Amino acid sequence: MDDARNRGLRAFAGAPSDCRSVESDGTKRAAVGVPVHLSKSETGFERFTPALGEHEDYVFGELLGMAREERQALEDAEVIY
Repeated sequence: MDDARNRGLRAFAGAPSDCRSVESDGTKRAAVGVPVHLSKSETGFERFTPALGEHEDYVFGELLGMAREERQALEDAEVIY
């Protein structure tokens, strides 16, 4: 893992002062960095990585068209979390 970090393949999203870049336990949220580094180009993040479950309502509801009751039944059966 240290080699990946040294080559910039493991990066941390967000400014330390922004709460969206820090998990609830205080650790910074890791993300996959840019694997290619060109001498005249800067790389970095423009947006934060999503938190676990952050887009579930959009994916299950809007994209897949699941009703809230259907999703709740799958959560109760531990099919999805």
